Amino acid sequence: MDSVENNKLNNPPIKQVIVGLMFEKIFKSIDDIIELYENSKLKEIFSKKEKTQIMSFQLGDSSKLTQDIIVGLKLTNSNNSIEVLIEPNRILYVDNSKYIDYKTFISNFYNILNCFFNSSIKEFRIQEIGLRYINSFNLKNIDIGKVFYIRPTINLTNRIQGNYYAYIGNSLLVSNIFNSENNKMFATVKTQYNPTNQSDLINVIFDIDTHYTLEYTLSKTEDIENKLIELKKFKNEIFFSNFENAYIIKEFM
Repeated sequence: MDSVENNKLNNPPIKQVIVGLMFEKIFKSIDDIIELYENSKLKEIFSKKEKTQIMSFQLGDSSKLTQDIIVGLKLTNSNNSIEVLIEPNRILYVDNSKYIDYKTFISNFYNILNCFFNSSIKEFRIQEIGLRYINSFNLKNIDIGKVFYIRPTINLTNRIQGNYYAYIGNSLLVSNIFNSENNKMFATVKTQYNPTNQSDLINVIFDIDTHYTLEYTLSKTEDIENKLIELKKFKNEIFFSNFENAYIIKEFM
């Protein structure tokens, strides 16, 4: 683990970072969410807002599949670099800006989280925390399976279960990785290979979506800090297990 943490990339191939909070339902309707937006500092940060709808399916007690429409509010800042999706029991913070370092990223997230704590929302009854990093980079064909492993892997302290799918012209690999040191932590890892306009280059999208399932009360940023650090370490372990020599790749230096 120490060697993984020391191999910091000066120019990491991170294109998007997402923090997700799942919690006990605190908003009864979309009107409650809009009221929060209108009466908090979120309105100063996000100039654009739009309603969203997603279909949710659940298996009931009688084994009948039921569906529900979840209505939320999507907030976007003026240059489209930051998005926040607020739903009755979920908040997604999406950062599309150029990734500088974790300190800068997490400071921006805490700034948004404090907008909730400084409003009528004083606490969340957390059920799950998610931290997702989407990487994109190009590799030579001959490096696939050598420099970057073709299957998501991790060291022997963890277990892997996965389903693998292949498409014509592309390939998509999906694995679920469980942290044996913490049975409440797991990751869904997607590796997608896409052709480029150069025959000897392949574009790789390496999507590491880590999750921490636990129940506790979140009422200030300090309550989530250590848990996000644990997820980041788990993400780094997965990344460098697949890309051991990433720190010497010229594009990442």
